[in-house]
Parts: sequence; structure tokens; C-alpha cells
Amino acid sequence: MPLEQWAQDVFDQLNEEEHKTKGGSHNGGTGHDKPLPFIDMSAWDGVPAPPRHWLVYDRIPPRQPTILSGHGEAGKSTLLLQLLVATVLARDWIGFMPERGPAIHLGAEEEEDELRRRLNPILEHYGARYADLVAGGLKLMSYAGEDMVLGIVNRQGRVEPTELYHRLYREARALQPKLVAIDGLSDIYVGNERERGQVRQFMGLFRRLGIDADCAPVISAHPSLTGMSSGSGLSGSTQWFNSVRAQMYLKSPNEEDADVQAESDLRELQFLKNQYGRKGHSVRLQWQNGLYLPVASQGTFDALAAEQKVDNLFLTLLRRFTKEGRNVSDKKSPTYAPAEFAAEPEAKKAKVTNKALANAMRRLFAAERIRVVTVGPSSRERRKIVETEGQETMVVTPPPAPSNQPSNHVPTGFQPLPTDVCTHTPHTPPAVGRGSEAVGSPPLPTARARGKKNLDLDGGTAAANGRPTPAIKPKSDGPVVDVPDRGPDELDEHGAPSSESPPSPPRALAPQPTNGGERDVRTCACCGKPSTAADPLQRGHWRPRRPEGDWLHASCIGPWREGGWRRRV
Repeated sequence: MPLEQWAQDVFDQLNEEEHKTKGGSHNGGTGHDKPLPFIDMSAWDGVPAPPRHWLVYDRIPPRQPTILSGHGEAGKSTLLLQLLVATVLARDWIGFMPERGPAIHLGAEEEEDELRRRLNPILEHYGARYADLVAGGLKLMSYAGEDMVLGIVNRQGRVEPTELYHRLYREARALQPKLVAIDGLSDIYVGNERERGQVRQFMGLFRRLGIDADCAPVISAHPSLTGMSSGSGLSGSTQWFNSVRAQMYLKSPNEEDADVQAESDLRELQFLKNQYGRKGHSVRLQWQNGLYLPVASQGTFDALAAEQKVDNLFLTLLRRFTKEGRNVSDKKSPTYAPAEFAAEPEAKKAKVTNKALANAMRRLFAAERIRVVTVGPSSRERRKIVETEGQETMVVTPPPAPSNQPSNHVPTGFQPLPTDVCTHTPHTPPAVGRGSEAVGSPPLPTARARGKKNLDLDGGTAAANGRPTPAIKPKSDGPVVDVPDRGPDELDEHGAPSSESPPSPPRALAPQPTNGGERDVRTCACCGKPSTAADPLQRGHWRPRRPEGDWLHASCIGPWREGGWRRRV
């Protein structure tokens, strides 16, 4: 046997004999004759049980250790600082109100400058100053780069507190804080995290701290890969979970791959264990201006994250289809958008089904991020989906086809009204008087409208070779009567003048030409100007439901056909 091994065996034997002589000092006794500390229940009858106290009501109990777990970069340190500030200032913490009182922070990761940078947005959110934290009793300690071990394992496999633990214990008993936050677990424990007995003894140190100092010890920890995949948020032995009375797990949306850090600003704080209160509750958080704030939720965290992913995929495919000139519809048809998108490689790679895309389409419609527009002629109208975010979407409807009905004819049930125009066209008064000067009577055709030949005064023809064409003298069979023209607002539903509408002023006739004192009442239906030699009037069915036609300048025919009648209506 080696000399070193023999000396170790002798040393262990001496320690066992000394332990037997002292009468089991591990349990705090000084001999075998000390009675056991039984609880006296004789005075409990008729006396109500004392009320339960909470650091955070129904979430974090005092006098018992609590673990806040989460993978790296999840935001545990920031969330702990928010809890510390909220406890000292008596402000809300992610929607909960902690009990007001002093607090101690023991950190091993962040230096003093980094703690200050993280506290600045928190104080700005609460509208407080560092003087308020000092007055409230916040004590910060930074052991970044230093030894911060609070418990070690001796030769007998027992966990013993270190000198730093004793100093923390004395300060906590003197200050009586409401909260002692320790960041993090791997820096204060160097034992075997899989050894159940050692883990139990180590957590007993913080139970003793919580009871004697009447505070709530909260310790941050990192989960293992198994803890992240299983959702437990822990690492090592199950005694970490069993030795605490409350556990919180801060997770991100994309923890399927543990090697990939969270890129989303969303977080979810799950209350996995609560020995004395409500279980299974969770709070959705979002990173805003340097801290985590609660956000409204209409479903579970994972479901909302999955819905957002499908919505983004739907919009991405819609943009690509629009760029390629491929229209998709919201109705079940050969161009049904969910069916078309589900067949694309992006949807197959993400394993998004037709049903999921249909639900995404409904959500996007409800959020007014997509709309339906109608394209094509009225005989072959087609619907397509367009994105409305960042652009103004309009419905393009072709003008209705010309009709033989009068201009103020009221459509019947077999004649559907157009949806994008006024339901009544302007009133056109009937011809009054006789002859060419009668208001509303069709004027005589001009030379250019007849073609190459012009009609002379004697009824013969003259070649259109540039010589002037004699003006035709109209026959005057009666006087010219001014008839008021009423607009659609002054007519009733049957096209007749309304009894309540004020009388309209007389309609002004076209200016009198200077060619021999002859009168020409024809004016352009678009610009209102009379015919000229450079731009003569032409007659045609430019406007729907006007069988008598309209007189237009040659330069006005194009705009009139492209929608000028819509502006008149």
C-alpha cells in the first residue's frame, strides 16, 4: 500500500472516531440525550392559520429558494434587474406587483459599467433615479472575474458554506431584504450537479438564508440540452427541481435547435413550478427599449409564433406571384391562393399545409394587410388578392355596356346596378321646339363627318378639296325655349324633378357664332366648347345609356372613352 493512501485512511478513521465522540454534530446536536424538536400543536385549535406572504403574489414565495432558468442570451440577468428595481421602488414587474423592500444583487457575469448600462433603461421606464434605488435599499455586488463560490464539497461528500456565503448571510440577516438575487448558479456551486445528495444540501443553504433573513432567494441557471428539449429548463439531477418551491423558465420562440440563439424579440416566462400557488401560467414578453415588457396575447406562445411564420410566408409568396404576373384568388377555384402557395417549394420546405395557409389568409384579411380587387370586363370579371400594406389598393371596374334605355330609366330587378358609380345618370331634357335650333335636337352633320363630299346649299355635292363649305341655313319652325337641366341631386328616384329642389337657373346656350348671325347650339359634352374648324364636333355613343349620342371634339374622344363619363356621373 502506498504511503499516501495509508495516511489518508488513518486520517479518515480519526475523523470518524471524533464524530462518534461528539455525538453526531452534523445534525446540530451535542449528544445522544438531546430530545427531538417536536412541534407543539396544542394551541392551534380556534386560532386561524397565519396568512401566506409572497414576494410576487401567487408566483414567488419568500423564505424558499426559487430558480429562474433560461439559455444564454435569453435575458435572465435583465429580468432579474427589473425585479430588483421593481421591489425597491414598489413598481410593477411584467404585470405583477412585488412586495416593497430592500434587495441584494450578487452577480458573477456583469461588471459595474455593464450593470449601469442595463439599469439606465429600467430607471427611464419607471421614471426614477439612482438616488431612489439607494434610498430604497438596493445593494449591488459584482464578482465578475472573481471567485463567487458559496458552497463546496468536503472529503465526506458534504456541502459546506464558504466564507463568502457567511458574509452574505450576515448582511442579509442585518438588512432583512425582501429579495436576494444571485446570478448565476454555475458560479456559486462547484459540486456535482448530478449528485442528488449534494444538490439537496446546497439548496438547503439558501433555504436557511431565506428563513433566517425572511427573504426570497432567486437564483438564475442555465438549462442543459436535455432540459431545453424536454421543456424542464434544468440541468443535472432532478433534485434541482425538487429542492425549490418555485421555478420560472424564460424561453424564446426558436429553441428547437439549441445551438441557434434566439433572433426574435419575443420571450415567454413560464411558471413551471409553484408549490403554494397557481401552476401552468405564462407571460409573453417583448424586448422594448432595453427591457422586457408584457404584451397582449390571444393564444399560446408557440401558436402565435407559428402563425406569424405562416403569415410571413403567405405574404412572401403573394409578392412573388404578383411580380411574376400570376394572379391568385380568395375563392376556391383553379387559382385559389392557399392551394397555389401550398404547392410551392417554400411551403413544402416549411411543411405548411393548405389549411394553415387558408387560416393565414383569413388573419391577413382581418388585419387589412391584403385585399381583393376585381379586374377584367364586366362579362368576365376576375378577383385577385393584392397586398395593401404601404400602398393604396383600388377596385378597377369596367364601365357598363351601352343600353337602349332612357338616361333616367330606373333599372329593374333584372338589371343590376353598378357598384362603383352613381345609381342615377344626369337628367337629359327632351327636345323642346322644332327645327335645328330646338334644344336637344340632333344637329345637322358637318362636312368632315360626312366624308369626302360636302353638301352644298342647292342639295348638290362639292369635293372636299380645301375650299370652304357653305353653311347650311336651318329652317326655323318655332321659337327656341330654354329648358332647365337638373342634376341627379335634384331628381327623385324615378328621374322626375324633386318638389323640394329649388328651381334651376335657365340653361345657357352656346355662344353665338359670327358666321352670318346663324346660331349653333352644339357644344362638346366633355369640355363644353363649340365646334371649330380646327377641332370640329363629332357625334357618337361615347356615353352608356345615351342612344342619341354625344357631340365631342376629336381631341376629347379619347379621354371621354377612358372614363370621362364616370367623372360626369
